[in-house]
Amino acid sequence: MREVYLFYTEQKTETELLLAGDKEGKRGNFYAHLYLGLYYEVREEREQAREYIVKAANNYPLDDYMWYLACVHQELRQWK
Repeated sequence: MREVYLFYTEQKTETELLLAGDKEGKRGNFYAHLYLGLYYEVREEREQAREYIVKAANNYPLDDYMWYLACVHQELRQWK
């Protein structure tokens, strides 16, 4: 998703990224939430990171290695 790159380079907002993900369906929603979670984790904003990683793993299951990565990430952090 180009919007992830644009969000990371401060050319799009969090809301715009989530809307773009929603337009792409389940897969888009998963990736929007995952990359928001990773973004906030790097910034050490743990609560926001937790919120988005948990949503990515629990609300948008995919048969995709990145979904499994989100599940492992959630498990290692003991986020429910």
